[in-house]
Amino acid sequence: MQRDGEDELLNSLVEQETPESKLQTSVILGGVVTVGSVIVSSLLAQDPWGGVGPNVETLTAAATGAAVALPLAALRMWSWTPAAAQAVPALQDVHDGQLELHRPWLASMGRGQVLTMMALEVLPLTLLLFPAGQAGIKAGVAMYGQLISGAGLQSQEVYLSALALVLTALVCGVGRSLELSVSEEEYDLVQTAAKNADRYYRTVATDVHTSPAEASRAAEAFRFVAQAWLQTRGEASLLAGAITAADVLALGCLWYATGNLAAPAVAALALNAVDTWQLHSLVLRREAKVARHNGSGSGSN
Repeated sequence: MQRDGEDELLNSLVEQETPESKLQTSVILGGVVTVGSVIVSSLLAQDPWGGVGPNVETLTAAATGAAVALPLAALRMWSWTPAAAQAVPALQDVHDGQLELHRPWLASMGRGQVLTMMALEVLPLTLLLFPAGQAGIKAGVAMYGQLISGAGLQSQEVYLSALALVLTALVCGVGRSLELSVSEEEYDLVQTAAKNADRYYRTVATDVHTSPAEASRAAEAFRFVAQAWLQTRGEASLLAGAITAADVLALGCLWYATGNLAAPAVAALALNAVDTWQLHSLVLRREAKVARHNGSGSGSN
């Protein structure tokens, strides 16, 4: 529970920061990731910008990324609708988890500020995942293959690229899944509560003159709800990981197909813009509700 308390304190501190301070933090973090990516790519003799340059090829790649992003963004927009939540119930839990993670950063922010902060996160990560990340993984796999077989794998560039992309997608998917999974403290708390449910409801039954049979049914219902909650959170974390892995695979294939990072960068901006817009809309509605409540409370006084 100590970690949960620390997380809540950190979220509270972030939420209280001014929009300008949050943007400044995003600039610093994005700059660090960008510089690190450029250094890694340069050391591995990889173009750190992934083929981006002031030329027609970059504009063409950006247009390709936008065209590919249209159906993907439409699908992402659908995933936020009630129809999607009804078709795939775990989606609602994924979105609830995303809201809990991003709410402190989106609080008190305007639309333009939120989209700017999103770009400051997406673009450096695109540099890290593809030019730097792919070069690093391929170099590591090639070195391992040389140690094992005594022969380099440079001639199998296609297989190296495919393996590097799959590994990147898996790592990103697992990372996102862990973000939304049940923490060890939460799991222990739920299991302890379920284990002690009979004792608790027997005590309550004594206080409110409820029959032992009713207390037993209440305890069983509590255990059912607790296990259902754990299962729901598990399904949501797996779905979030699968969505992230699929996104990375699609963006990576787009980069390899065009040879220009502008294509996956534009597509990534479009996909993340949909999620960010929806999450920020939820935050704005919550802030408006709190403001109305505070206003009505002040008026009654």
